[in-house]
Amino acid sequence: MTEPTSSSSAPPPPPTDPPPGWYPDPAGDASYRWWDGQVWTESTAAEDALRTGAATAPGAVPSTVSVSTSTVSVSTSTFGPIGPWFAESFRLTFSRFGHFLPMILFFVLAISIPTSFAVWYALRDTVLTFDPNSAAPDLDYGGSQPWLIAAIIGFPVATILSFLAKAAVIRNTWAAKAEHPEPWSASVSEALRRAPRIIPVSLGRTLLYWGLNGLFVYAVFAVSPVFILAFPFLVLAILVIWVRLAFVGTVAALADRDQKPYRVSISLSSVSQLPLTGRLLLLGFVSVNMILAAGILGAPFTAIVSGGGAAVQPSAETLRLNDVLGPNPSVFALGSLFNALGLGINYVLSAVGTTLLYRVLGGPVGADQPSGDGPIDSAFPSA
Repeated sequence: MTEPTSSSSAPPPPPTDPPPGWYPDPAGDASYRWWDGQVWTESTAAEDALRTGAATAPGAVPSTVSVSTSTVSVSTSTFGPIGPWFAESFRLTFSRFGHFLPMILFFVLAISIPTSFAVWYALRDTVLTFDPNSAAPDLDYGGSQPWLIAAIIGFPVATILSFLAKAAVIRNTWAAKAEHPEPWSASVSEALRRAPRIIPVSLGRTLLYWGLNGLFVYAVFAVSPVFILAFPFLVLAILVIWVRLAFVGTVAALADRDQKPYRVSISLSSVSQLPLTGRLLLLGFVSVNMILAAGILGAPFTAIVSGGGAAVQPSAETLRLNDVLGPNPSVFALGSLFNALGLGINYVLSAVGTTLLYRVLGGPVGADQPSGDGPIDSAFPSA
């Protein structure tokens, strides 16, 4: 194969002037043809040569075309195999974990540990009694109201910080894939600078999910139990919305201000809907199990530290929350620490995997972030 050279008889250029790289041959004479940024050249290559790195020109095959400053245009080609993307998600998660761990400490553990203590002190000595005849609960609150306020504030703060944690991981992942890796502090700093953009759009997406669930619960319990039959449709609706808005946080973390996160996300996710849904479901399943695994690993340790736990067994009619939370706030916080670590790894893995999908679909990137324009590297093919 020869080096890229200009050809006067080459097919017409792509409609959106993508950067130089290997693209599907529009003439159909070969698998792929080199586009030098202005015209098609005589250089062609087979798909196998690109994947194995035998092609003389750098890079592999993109599945996208370039984006304008206000709209997103992607091809209708499907993703490549799940295996390379999934393996690359894990590889990046653990190879750059030294950078991701400070982000977990900064955004996740910094709020989860104080919130754990606040919950314990807020709910201590609280007793929940059930009337054996009517089964009506009676709550005798015996905790501390200042701690209760702190606990209530802690949960939304933790949610907001999770948005920023994911944004920092997204930026760090993108920089690494663009071969311009940056330290964790730079990613965190940029996520904080973009907080006024990241938090509202991410919070809006989250409230939409919660709102749909709340509306369903209200319909079942306040209107009619027959609405329980609509549960499968609710799950389907949330799944579709979840996939369509999967890249909202990614756009807010990477793209310029004139890029609309909701519009871009819907445009990107409308291509290859089923393959994208399958990958996001797999990513979500594995990420959630990270939280469960961390809780299971931490349970024996906290049981040993607490001396085996309380021997008091609550009656069927009375539940003392101290019997559930444990006798020691430090032990309760220790158990919460393991859950928070699992939650942090969940944030990292889901953000890394989503960022890789965003690259394949050609999501927009701002001038302040290494763009990595051009074909995706051969470690993550997208045939």
